[in-house]
Amino acid sequence: KGRKPGAISVLIHGDDFVAVGYRQDIAEFRKSIAERFTIKDKVVGPNIHEEEIQEARVLNRNLRWKPEGWEYEADQRHVDAIVSAMQVAGGEAVVTAGANDEKEHEEDEQKLEGESITNIRSVCARLNFLAQDRAELQFISKEISSAMSKPTYAAHKKLKRVARFLKAHGRAVQMFPWEHGT
Repeated sequence: KGRKPGAISVLIHGDDFVAVGYRQDIAEFRKSIAERFTIKDKVVGPNIHEEEIQEARVLNRNLRWKPEGWEYEADQRHVDAIVSAMQVAGGEAVVTAGANDEKEHEEDEQKLEGESITNIRSVCARLNFLAQDRAELQFISKEISSAMSKPTYAAHKKLKRVARFLKAHGRAVQMFPWEHGT
């Protein structure tokens, strides 16, 4: 049914707190935290109160209040880093992050060696982080991650394809519309 006054939801990541609830409940929460700690806070909302702003970065993600609902966008820097690391900036873009029709060749199962292993693992870790916020990357991220103990040329090809996908689809903004009624 909807939120009840007095109930707030809190996400904690390190020393960052994100709380959602009614204004009065959030004000009480802020007061109780401020009694023990020095805090720096932002209130994201419709900007009808002086302290409210309509956009903020929360754990390096963009959060925006809009009249139609919340917008949530992953950190663009991860997309840029993946595209750059995989050296596809000048290459052709693709419309899907993964593909069933890619034929595997014998050389695809060869293990990577040397510095390329570290680079591939680094890009894969960044992709895993980005996939938390982008559903279309979650499956392919899992597939690539399964080869990270002994990276192969096939995993490298899959990462290149993801980078080409991100080149064309760098931004993904999720919209969470307001619920009315109940």
